[in-house]
Amino acid sequence: MSAGYGDKTAYPGPVYSYGIIIGYQRMIREGLYASQFANALILDWFDEGGDKAGSGLMLLLTTRLGWHFDFRIFGLPLYFEAAGEINVWPISTKSPPGFSELDAKYPIFIFAPALNLGIKF
Repeated sequence: MSAGYGDKTAYPGPVYSYGIIIGYQRMIREGLYASQFANALILDWFDEGGDKAGSGLMLLLTTRLGWHFDFRIFGLPLYFEAAGEINVWPISTKSPPGFSELDAKYPIFIFAPALNLGIKF
């Protein structure tokens, strides 16, 4: 589940995930922030024919450090965030054969840049 961007390796079918996220964000100083997220997921794996190949659990942990900038365009309050994050998958259970062989090729963590643009409420 941690294939790098641009990797053309394909799973032998789709994977659907359902879960809940708990997060915490703290402003360290003006504009600089750190955040952490825990995402508990239920995964459903399907083969190429659309039949369910299995179900399992995954825990995704994310730590992010970035810069937050507030601004206005035509009176609309907006924000922009640029950050770097580390994602870790310490728990991943019951991956069916075919999927687990591909997962074994990659580390359980990945570093990723993050850019967010949004409306400030």
